[in-house]
Amino acid sequence: MKNEWVKKLLFPRRCVFCGCLLKEGEEPLCAACAEEFEKLRVLRPGERNAFIDGGVSVAQYDGVVRRGMHRFKFQGKRRAAAMMARGMAEALKNQPWDFDVITWVPVHYSTLWKRGYDQAKELALGVAAETDKPCFALLKKIRKTKPMYRLTAAQRRANVLGAFRARCRQGELQGLRVLVVDDTFTTGATVEECARMLKMAGAEKILYATFAKTVKRA
Repeated sequence: MKNEWVKKLLFPRRCVFCGCLLKEGEEPLCAACAEEFEKLRVLRPGERNAFIDGGVSVAQYDGVVRRGMHRFKFQGKRRAAAMMARGMAEALKNQPWDFDVITWVPVHYSTLWKRGYDQAKELALGVAAETDKPCFALLKKIRKTKPMYRLTAAQRRANVLGAFRARCRQGELQGLRVLVVDDTFTTGATVEECARMLKMAGAEKILYATFAKTVKRA
């Protein structure tokens, strides 16, 4: 009991989205963030195209989700990964399709060196633990890309074209259904390019899961 009290004193529980101190009964989000988070839930099915066969996202990239993602991705708040992965795994359980293996959208080695971790890998490992599916590094980012937030949809596609390469040989993924995990889905350009590389390696289906998604306003 004494050790538990010292632990709480030295490492108080904080909301994984806003960082405020949690009250008794609040975990992992404070009451305010939890309430706003429920309003940002994504209910629509994910996009499909020539390379992507389906996908899910948990919440709109706005408000507390946007702030929480920023803390997770750029401020080293890796504890949020477990909560986000649980939400993604829950969303995946409600889908009519299944998958055989999990991978993630990798960051460039220079970003990994600077940040110290790959946020999509953290999420992928969490989803793998929740779903009891194998998780492997099937992709490599071979070219550093520009930040996406200032680019148009067409510029995003051009930005990621040829930026990724499958780590496996052609045909090695033959017949497999691969789930690609990333933190945020905006236009889908990044996931689509990763899907293209994986299908060239023989994957039968490419599905995706992200925690956040940019939703166009009417």
